[in-house]
This record gives sequence, structure tokens and C-alpha cells, in this order.
Amino acid sequence: MSMSRENDAKLRTLSAFLKIYPSSRLDEEGLTIYLLMLADVSAAELSVAMQKIAQHNKFFPAVSEILDTVKQLRQLINPASRTPSADEAWYEVMSQIQQAYPYKQPSFSTPEIRKAVHYIGWSMICETPAGDMSIVRAHFRDIYQNMLQRRKDEQETRAILAALPAGKKGDIVRRALAAKTM
Repeated sequence: MSMSRENDAKLRTLSAFLKIYPSSRLDEEGLTIYLLMLADVSAAELSVAMQKIAQHNKFFPAVSEILDTVKQLRQLINPASRTPSADEAWYEVMSQIQQAYPYKQPSFSTPEIRKAVHYIGWSMICETPAGDMSIVRAHFRDIYQNMLQRRKDEQETRAILAALPAGKKGDIVRRALAAKTM
């Protein structure tokens, strides 16, 4: 499906759902912004997400609600893409303590878990007394959640940049890089 047809299909979906949310004040300009913000969402994903949202929301959903629902749908279709929660990540760390202890290289399912363990120190985690493990767990959780937030922010920024027209994208990237060097 071409980009124009894809956007037409998305626009039809959003417009159709406006009819079940009569109090929404979303106009043509607002719908254009929705299309821009939902650039990496397919028309089919948008349709399914809107159907799911309509079952629970009393008001037209914000872009963030649609994106969160699409993410949930994608994870349901492809469980391997699911990001472990902080508790699941900690469970992986505890499992690796039993399997690898400090003498073997631990193996983790995501780079974020691996990096969080690295920042704390594998041997420190392994050698922490049981009574102090809750402190290490809290420290791990904070580092891990910060890394997940950073990854999410980077993905959102990449999606926004990818949706911009080529000329503007280059200008924004150049300005961002120039600001970093100052």
C-alpha cells in the first residue's frame, strides 16, 4: 500500500471513530497531527488499536494511548519483542547467579539487563549478602527503568525524525548536532 493510501486509510479510521466520540473537538488540523505522530503505525494496527480503545475509553484517545495500545498488540503478536518488566529482569539476574555465579559469563535477554548488571558489577551482585539484596535489587530496578526510558525516548525521536520531510529532517539533525558541540 502506498504512503498516500496508507494515510487515507488511517484518516478514514480516525474519522470514523470521531463519530463515537461526539464530544471530541479534533478537527482536520488535529487529524493531520495524529497522522504525523502515527507515521510508524500501519492502518491495520491503527484500526485494531482503535477498536480495543473504544471498548474502554469514554473520550477520543491521545496519541500516546494509541501508541501504547499498538505496542501491546505488537508484543502479543510477537512475544519475543516484549520488554521484560523490572521484576522479570531481576528474576533473570537471580537465575544467572545460580547458573553462572561469578566464574562464568552471565547471559541476559536484553542489552538493558546486561548494562544494568554491568553498572552495578556482576561480582558485587553475586557476593551481596542475602540481607542486603533488596538494596541491590532497588538499585538495579532504578538503573534498568532509566535505560528502558532512554530507549523509549530514542525510539520516539527516531520515529518523529523519520516522519519529517527530508529537508526539514536534515535541518533539525544539523541543529541538534550543533547544539551538542556547544
